[in-house]
Amino acid sequence: MRQHATVYWEQIRQDKYRRLCPSATSAENERIRHVNRSRSLMAIIDQLVTEFPQIQQDLEPVRYLLENKLKSENNRLEMDVTTVEPTESLLS
Repeated sequence: MRQHATVYWEQIRQDKYRRLCPSATSAENERIRHVNRSRSLMAIIDQLVTEFPQIQQDLEPVRYLLENKLKSENNRLEMDVTTVEPTESLLS
């Protein structure tokens, strides 16, 4: 295992791997895409539970995970907004 990790890190240093999101903008776009996908999944789960109430208990773990993920993303977004606002006010 250790030898494999060493080879992996050497390959990273030699730029043999390409970053999935090479810029901050592309990383943010990817994050937004994932949040939108999570919201879509929540809407699908809500629709399924509405149409088939008997499966609500089965879908509860999935709903719980998605809600937590969306809450953490919303908290992250709020923190990003609060850290950006003071800087913007200084530039005005």
